[in-house]
Amino acid sequence: MKKTYPEVLADLAAQVATRLIDRGIPEATAIEVGGELADHFTEYWGGLQIYIPKNLRYQITQRDQEIFEEFDGSNMEAICRKHGITVRSFYRVINSVRTNRKKGKPRQERPRRRGPG
Repeated sequence: MKKTYPEVLADLAAQVATRLIDRGIPEATAIEVGGELADHFTEYWGGLQIYIPKNLRYQITQRDQEIFEEFDGSNMEAICRKHGITVRSFYRVINSVRTNRKKGKPRQERPRRRGPG
């Protein structure tokens, strides 16, 4: 008997199965593993409101590296338009990436401030 899951769990199970099949796992096994993962989420996370971050920190770092690589010294305005950033943000990105490359490390985000307690 095939289980029926709420939309988010059905999508999770389907995505897991698809990726396993793409990697050569037999379809029946992939579907079973997808279902097991959906069952795990139901058992351990069911009833909770879960926030799933968009991983913006990684995306911004990737974007900043791309901006730095695109810059040829004369195309600042085009890059600002393409990425939807201000000139001030552009210079902040360029300086940050340049500084961190000189130090031999990837761009680091500022540490988050901790509240009292």
